Amino acid sequence: MNQTKLNTKRTSSAGSDLAALIGLDWASQQHALCLYDCATGKRESSTLEHTPEAIAQWAQGLEQRFGGRKIAVCLEQAKGALINALLEYPFFVLYPINPATSARYRQAFKTSRAKDDPSDAQVCLELVLHHREKLTPWLANDTPTRQLSRLLEARRSFVDLRTLLSNMLRDALKSYYPQALELAGQDLFAPLSCQFLLKWPSLQELQKARTESVRKFYAHNCRRKDVIEKRLQAIGQMTPLCRDRALIEPALIQVKMLARQLLQLGIALKEYDSKIEHLFAQHQDASIWQSFPGAGPTLGPRLCCAFGSERSRYQSALAIQQYSGIAPVQEKSGKNSIGSIAAGAARTSSIRASLNMPASRSSTAPGPKCLSRISSTAVKLIPPRCAL
Repeated sequence: MNQTKLNTKRTSSAGSDLAALIGLDWASQQHALCLYDCATGKRESSTLEHTPEAIAQWAQGLEQRFGGRKIAVCLEQAKGALINALLEYPFFVLYPINPATSARYRQAFKTSRAKDDPSDAQVCLELVLHHREKLTPWLANDTPTRQLSRLLEARRSFVDLRTLLSNMLRDALKSYYPQALELAGQDLFAPLSCQFLLKWPSLQELQKARTESVRKFYAHNCRRKDVIEKRLQAIGQMTPLCRDRALIEPALIQVKMLARQLLQLGIALKEYDSKIEHLFAQHQDASIWQSFPGAGPTLGPRLCCAFGSERSRYQSALAIQQYSGIAPVQEKSGKNSIGSIAAGAARTSSIRASLNMPASRSSTAPGPKCLSRISSTAVKLIPPRCAL
């Protein structure tokens, strides 16, 4: 009985500064909602179409209904179209949670594992209603930091795409034209390699080409004449892996397609690099991150976005270590005790990598202590600022 009263008081005090609490189970086309009116204590279930017009109408209706007072929204999303739409309304206080949190909370009371969208929305509402003091509200970074973060995320995804396309190109060449792996260069995504493959996508076409044309092509990118002559001599002595047109013709189309894509990706990545360098140079914290060992033009912007501009998010070095998944965690049961490093959530992998890279470059034996020094120094050096 005493515990029930304590929970009631906690819930009442937690929602005293809010007009309503909303649990939201998002989807690609329709969202499930469960609203709790703090004044009446009643719950309302509904659905929301995922269109800009429907979201705007719903948000404006809530603003008029509750007089612009704060409304807490708990959802299983930290970024995406829905978050972007809700951030347009300052009266929303967003509580993004890890999907594993709501899943385990639901399984604690439903061992049958039964679930649907309305019940998931109720689970999100229960979390923000009874455990809001343990949840962290969304604190948006300033505009330059958010823009820099989006550029870095996009660049990282395109670098991964370049790796994928390079591997596909390498596999295609191995099937009929393995000599190209030596003649075109080690980095198949390089402009020289792509232009070589577009010009001579097969050994037969390369051997038919005039020797002077091949020499001029190499001369634009290589100044060592002895290396060029060795390649020219090797080309004349090479033997095709196969002459079956049924295998070669489809591979030719694939190789040309991948080479063109890699050329365009290279141009786009240069544009990303230029924009990132320009934004980071103008960032108010650029000098701080550039002073860290191993944090050059690539890692400096990543560290800047990893820590963000909202300083109240991390009250100590331990906070950023726990969020990124590098803080030591002890697993203990009875007499058995295992010390390990937390794996962290998937969405913090980029932050963890941003801390690991400068640590590995600034220490011959990187580890938790080195990572701790980096995060501790960052927290001490960066002055606190109010959220924009």
